[in-house]
Amino acid sequence: MKNKYFLVLMFIFGVTSISFGSGTSENDNKNAPVRSLSSYPEFNSEGYTIKHFEETPEAFPNPMKGFKGDRNPEGMNFLNSICFQNHEYASVYRHYIKYSDLESSANDTVQKIIDWSNRAWAGIEKRNIKVNPRILLTFPIAPDGAFSPGWHNAMEYNEFWPSDIPQEGFVSRWFSKELEERLRKFILKLGQAWDNDPRVAAVEIGLWGYWAEHNLSTDAPNSNYYDGIIPKSMAKTLGDAFNEAFKNKKGMVRYPYQFTDHQFGVVHDSFAKPDEQDYDRIINTIRRNNIWKDQIITGEIAYDFDMSSLYGSNPDNTLRNNKYSDYIISQIKRAYASSLGWISYYTYGDLSLKYNTTRIQKALGYRYVIRSAVYKEKASKGESINFGFEVSNIGSAPFYYNWPVEVSLLDQNRNVVYKKNLNVDIRTWLPGEKYTIIDNITIPNNLTDGVYFLTVAILDPAGNLPSLRFANTNYFYGGRTPIGIIGVNTEPQRDFGKFDLLYIDRSLQYTIRNANPANRTINREQGIPAVFDRLNTDIWNGSTMNIRTGSETINGVNFTVYTINGNHVKDSHAKAITAGNAATVNNLKRMRAFSFTILGDGNDYKVSLQTSDIWSNAGGWDIYHTIIPTIKGEAINVTIFVDTLVQSGWTGKFSPFIQSNVQSIQFEPYYNNGVGRFEYKIYDIRTYQ
Repeated sequence: MKNKYFLVLMFIFGVTSISFGSGTSENDNKNAPVRSLSSYPEFNSEGYTIKHFEETPEAFPNPMKGFKGDRNPEGMNFLNSICFQNHEYASVYRHYIKYSDLESSANDTVQKIIDWSNRAWAGIEKRNIKVNPRILLTFPIAPDGAFSPGWHNAMEYNEFWPSDIPQEGFVSRWFSKELEERLRKFILKLGQAWDNDPRVAAVEIGLWGYWAEHNLSTDAPNSNYYDGIIPKSMAKTLGDAFNEAFKNKKGMVRYPYQFTDHQFGVVHDSFAKPDEQDYDRIINTIRRNNIWKDQIITGEIAYDFDMSSLYGSNPDNTLRNNKYSDYIISQIKRAYASSLGWISYYTYGDLSLKYNTTRIQKALGYRYVIRSAVYKEKASKGESINFGFEVSNIGSAPFYYNWPVEVSLLDQNRNVVYKKNLNVDIRTWLPGEKYTIIDNITIPNNLTDGVYFLTVAILDPAGNLPSLRFANTNYFYGGRTPIGIIGVNTEPQRDFGKFDLLYIDRSLQYTIRNANPANRTINREQGIPAVFDRLNTDIWNGSTMNIRTGSETINGVNFTVYTINGNHVKDSHAKAITAGNAATVNNLKRMRAFSFTILGDGNDYKVSLQTSDIWSNAGGWDIYHTIIPTIKGEAINVTIFVDTLVQSGWTGKFSPFIQSNVQSIQFEPYYNNGVGRFEYKIYDIRTYQ
């Protein structure tokens, strides 16, 4: 009787959604009875029907879960990368960021961070991906750029410190009050730049230590410095600053037990490695304190240590072996992990890996399945009708942000004719539990008589577009899950028609209109697209190229835009833009970055940069290249940071890119056969300072 009275009060006071948990978590009785949807009093009247649905066998990308990408990993070149490479499952990418790129002195403003972010993350919202940024002061690496045996004993230290921080000895460098205060103020700047930026999924609170992992390996001089682990005083300062600066984003740390005054998520860079220092302690902290219920757990599989007997020596080895994959899945469930990196570097298209890539993608993070739904099959215009659905989270973790759940009516062409948000908090949908959602809709008076699909979707608040998807076979392209068919003044039908596959739907996106806008005053020294004084139409092997000049307004600023398009045949080349003389090349030394857009045609492109001697304008060294996969009809935005490029191949080591300047950009399509269409846009900012 108590529950029935509660329901009546809910409707009297206008609360339109009710969510019930059935209590079937892993610690509860698995045989506890689950109340049928049709037994609720809201559905006692005539005309209501119940439908049952199936989980899809597919693994598919879903926001902030699954295999975690890195920004263009290519050896250690992800520190100097120019794009986020496509990955079949990755929706969240770790992004290592050099501290000095965001702040070279204490006088640098928040706007410098905003401008850098807008360049580095341009266009990722169109691909429905987000980033976990981690800011580095130093990044040790083996001399050959690889994690070969014994590499820890021969590390080279790549340094990204601001110019005005003292570097007088090991202790002064890492443990000074001056550094502590500087990092505190810097985090406050980050909050202003990123807390409302929808491209940021969560922040890895790095900054301190090697690789920003909150440790100094074995280099700490004595036990007064916690054997190299971040001191609690430094942890408290960073934690307090983060909580002050970030009200909307989750934060993650390497050693949660050092952040005793805070409860952050965990980023474990030796995930699943049982002999790693404090691995069990960290996992037990996650479980004992229920950190996983409110905070994100992520990390990477460490392949730079010999764990071949436990989980294999490389990603392909792990994923080709069921025993190794079983172990990884067991650790995912033990830690309530949402995403994992490094293991994501497996060989795409290798069918021998597909079974276990599917299993691990499903296991990571949340996985929501709608089991059944009840609704009224026939309704009149203006009528209020109830509906309900039962959802299970069969994954390993919750989703950690309160994204809205939308119910909508679609016409037979799948156009939305009615929608409203439900009063549901999906953060409470814990793994291993079932939930019942009950609500109502009012049929619009202006609807045409006919048959309509009743659908649900989880929206990204950045644009309120469908984004997070239920793992159901009943799926409509574009992010919506149909749960019913309603006839409006019409006899209902019971056939949904053809469902779509989730894996191949790459149409989802969000918008960044509410993100921090770019600064309209562009400073050349802070980083802008490089200026090229002529366009070159050199072509080979039967390619065709056309160049037209137009204009485009971005954030209220009018740019001259050169659009280059045409056809490529197999193995053809087209040099798109060229610096025309030595003076121009010299001027490029001051340019920090340039950007361009490729209109995808489904093929892979190689983008290479050539350099010339800054005095003689001679040469043509191919000093940088990357492969950019494209999706047909989708634009890929690429930014190349000139001052961070590296030159390799001369000494077997990475050396700073100092003596050379960019001479040209060369686009080279990788086709198996046939002719491909391309389009590049180059934004000329010479008239805008």
